[in-house]
Order: sequence, then structure tokens, then C-alpha cells
Amino acid sequence: MWRMLGRYNWVALGIYGFLVDRICKHVVLNGGTYIINEGVSFGIDLGKSTNILVAIAMLLMLWVTLEERKYLWLSFFGALGNVLDRWLYGGVVDYIKIGKFPWFNTADFLIVLGLCLWAMKQLGLLPE
Repeated sequence: MWRMLGRYNWVALGIYGFLVDRICKHVVLNGGTYIINEGVSFGIDLGKSTNILVAIAMLLMLWVTLEERKYLWLSFFGALGNVLDRWLYGGVVDYIKIGKFPWFNTADFLIVLGLCLWAMKQLGLLPE
């Protein structure tokens, strides 16, 4: 299965996730339940340095070698969705709440999934 998802398919999957996130945010902003998170993950507030931290993280994702980068496209497009929120709304639109877990969104899921797959690849836990 992993071989079937070539580099460009990971980009397409990231773009698809980005579009799903934008659609979900549009729906909740027009009558759903959501919060605006001005901090970073889990509501941690870094003040004005938050945007700089996000920009550095996105640049680091693009710096990784091409073969290792394929999983990080998911994280890149998730981060892009949240950066767009910061620009449009002054914070990230979070619309998923599960139990006591902090609010999150589809973009956050993409970020975590991409980083987990990349880490698993680095540890040799994913097939070639």
C-alpha cells in the first residue's frame, strides 16, 4: 500500500485534507460550534512568536530530503490551513471536541499524522 502512494500522491492527499479542513471550517463558522485558538497546539500561548514558530516549522518540513518529505506533505498542508486561519481570523478555528481532549481540527490531524508517519519511517517501522 505504501508503494502505491508515491510522492505526488502524498501531495494530492495533503491537498485533499486541506480542502476538507477549509470546507469544515466554512460550515462551522456559519452556524456550528467552534473556538478560535490563538495559541499553538493544545492552546499553549506563545504570544507574537507563534507565527514565527509556525513559519520555521514549515520551512524545516520542506528542508527534509525529498524521499523523507512525502509523509510531511500531510503536515505541511495541515500547517498551511492553520496559518491561513491565523491570517483570516487571528487564530486557528478548532471545531472537534472529544471528551477532555483539547479542541482540534482536521488540519491538526494532518499535522500529527504526517509527523507520526515520518517518525515511523525514520525508526524503520514502515515498509519501503
